[in-house]
Amino acid sequence: MEQPVVSPPKSMQDYWRDEVIRQHPDTVEAYLSRHSLEELPLPEYVTPDTAIYYRQNKGEWETLKYPGVIHGLATAVENNWLMAPPDSGVETLEDGSTVATGKSDREVGLQALANTLEMRDAREKRKAKPVGCTVKGCRRRFDTERGVKKHISVKHREV
Repeated sequence: MEQPVVSPPKSMQDYWRDEVIRQHPDTVEAYLSRHSLEELPLPEYVTPDTAIYYRQNKGEWETLKYPGVIHGLATAVENNWLMAPPDSGVETLEDGSTVATGKSDREVGLQALANTLEMRDAREKRKAKPVGCTVKGCRRRFDTERGVKKHISVKHREV
């Protein structure tokens, strides 16, 4: 059974925002002008003191769970994290993280298929080799009978 998201009271969220504005006025002003905002938005809360922010990592947007109290909001403003999802190109992945790719669904699907096929090929290469050494106690395995014969003649020959 899924538990409901418990957000802190609106009055508490407003207090935290007001404190960040009071303690860091220049940083907040720069944040607002960078994002063309008139007032500092509040993030979405997932617990009474944890919120979801959006930050850019290597050109892609990702979600970040971070404290939504005064120091968390201040950190978000200082690091230029968004309080709401970016407007365009945001997709929610299976693990719940969010990444903005700017690619169409077809391009994303083709890339996912290519990655899957690549992983399958790598797995096939790692599979156990089909032919094993016949000498008792030896665990070596080979791709061909010829490889086994060469191994036996080199490693297990009687001196």
